[in-house]
Amino acid sequence: MNQQMTKGDFVPSGRQGHTSIAYNGQLWIFGGNDSNQLIKFDPILAKFELIQSYGDVPHGRNHHSATQLDHYMYILGGDVRKKTCICLFASSSI
Repeated sequence: MNQQMTKGDFVPSGRQGHTSIAYNGQLWIFGGNDSNQLIKFDPILAKFELIQSYGDVPHGRNHHSATQLDHYMYILGGDVRKKTCICLFASSSI
């Protein structure tokens, strides 16, 4: 990292059970702690960004899996409100 975070920058809360993928030199983080947030981290700028999601936004979840294909992030399964979910979502936000 070449930069440092400054006061007022968005920093996500600590979490567990989330997933992340690397795409175009950035880290994309989804879920954890029953969150449905999609967060982008740019390691060059040392900045987090909360990505606004629209449409069919998946419920917050833990212990799911994620992968990237082309410019989509796919999210599969996980624990949703203490129940196992077998569902697939694709986000074109990346």
